Amino acid sequence: MGRFALIMLLSLVPLLGFAQRFEVTWTQRIDYNRSDYGYAIAQRANGGFVVTGSTRPVSESATAYIQLISPSGGIGFNHIFDEGDDLGGFRDIISTNDNGYIAAGRGGNSSEFVVMRSDSTGNVDWIFESPFDEGLMMEAQVLETIDDQILVVETGGSTSFGDNHLIKLNSIGD
Repeated sequence: MGRFALIMLLSLVPLLGFAQRFEVTWTQRIDYNRSDYGYAIAQRANGGFVVTGSTRPVSESATAYIQLISPSGGIGFNHIFDEGDDLGGFRDIISTNDNGYIAAGRGGNSSEFVVMRSDSTGNVDWIFESPFDEGLMMEAQVLETIDDQILVVETGGSTSFGDNHLIKLNSIGD
């Protein structure tokens, strides 16, 4: 009798809404034929997305990238920063009110913390380098405030402890 009751209960699960099925709308692969890592995604005003992270060619240093994805999943612009930009990889990104982007993450040597502002096509407007240099930069989050300023929280330190820093910048990176 117990087995029959369990089977009856399990047959009711879809009716109770526990077994909702999802349908894949689209998929997209971001692949630069390197060691690629995606760390953050933000939605744009047009319904598209911007993805960021780091990419590392064989035997070279990691560098940051920004990849635009259309609302239907198509690839828009992609911007791979070169080593001269000294950007090791972004950990967070937001789409700004003017369709630009603000990203925060590692500088070129992993201990630096940077905030970068770009226009809507990925061209760099400015780069802010944090005055805090306490070892490995681990995580970052960025927010555009209601007064059009930029607030960033950064976690850094050694592998055994971390320190958090809040940094508020104006819209031109000062």
